[in-house]
Amino acid sequence: MELLIWTMRKADTKQAHIGLGSNQGNRFIHLQQAIFKIEDEIGLVNARSKCYKNKAVGFDGDDFINACIVVETVLDPYEVLEKLLAIEIELGRKRKAHFSYTNRTIDLDLLYYEDQIINTEHLELPHPRLTQRRFVLQPLMDIAPEKTHPIDKKTTAELFNKCEDQNDVIAADQTIFLNRKSLWQSSGFICFEGCIGVGKTSLCQKIAETFEVPYFLERFEENPFLSSFYEDKEKYSLPVELSFLADRSEQIQHNFENISKRQGILSDYHLSKSLMFAEINLEGNALALYKRWYHFSLAHLKTPTLYVYLHRPLEAIKAQILKRGRSYEMGISEDYLKKIIQSYEQYVEGVKNVECLQLNLQNNDFMLDNEVFKQIVVQIEMVLMNQHYLD
Repeated sequence: MELLIWTMRKADTKQAHIGLGSNQGNRFIHLQQAIFKIEDEIGLVNARSKCYKNKAVGFDGDDFINACIVVETVLDPYEVLEKLLAIEIELGRKRKAHFSYTNRTIDLDLLYYEDQIINTEHLELPHPRLTQRRFVLQPLMDIAPEKTHPIDKKTTAELFNKCEDQNDVIAADQTIFLNRKSLWQSSGFICFEGCIGVGKTSLCQKIAETFEVPYFLERFEENPFLSSFYEDKEKYSLPVELSFLADRSEQIQHNFENISKRQGILSDYHLSKSLMFAEINLEGNALALYKRWYHFSLAHLKTPTLYVYLHRPLEAIKAQILKRGRSYEMGISEDYLKKIIQSYEQYVEGVKNVECLQLNLQNNDFMLDNEVFKQIVVQIEMVLMNQHYLD
């Protein structure tokens, strides 16, 4: 299924209200993962409540975090329920053979589906215990205070005020994102890095355009010394590296000049690559001079939220370089590529002030295979959620 995108006519959609709860592990992450999977499998999430904390009801268990969402869907209520049960299993919920209240990583309840009333062996609508649960009515108040219960004929606000459940339901310090786009747009500064030809620019651009996040790309083709460097490395090593350092530093600084709060912004490089290539191409006094300028620049620039290192087999990298056919890259030797890869791997192993995620892309083509792209996105999102949610 196409990631994030649901192409459906408004007239064909129905509105479902869904309750979410978790009392195991990082509860906020479980709720967020559920919303993303609902977005993929059921429909567009167009409203979500605050998150609320409450004691376990009906059994002796850990505290729950609960929330409610509104989803626009083309699925019928039975299909929605089937999808919700599948998502629960995928997120680690284990149901017992007989009904009982237990701890759970995720609990997804179909509360309303339009104003339908259904009473079958597999589905009851509205949810039969909705009116008895303060931890459901409280988040529903955020998103549907005027929603009328089709059987009781009372609004959410009226049900809430008359609810006999007096258990405390307290607003949590954190909330969850409405959709993937919202997460990415507040993700901070993410750099995609790796060897020449690994696919960092393509991945950076594809993610940025999918989630409408601003991004900037390295302007390597504007380096006036690059083609000369590949012809005579000894003569042009210092000019080409200083030129890259100056341009990268100016570009990073420019892109963060007017940003005062955390927001998503992506790049297909990190300034550290400047030092990596300099240490490959320079030595002696030239390298010492270069390092002085590099450390000065690094100290004055934005530190990334996340460094994503991409790895592919050397043969796949060579094939990609050949495929794109840039004349100045045709003379790059295999030994030079190996030095670059080794330099990146040493940096990734030793980096301490930046969180790093390593992704092995193998020979997979995320530009053509949307499932591969989705898997990459999910891996990065897990890191972003761990950074964002403190449970």
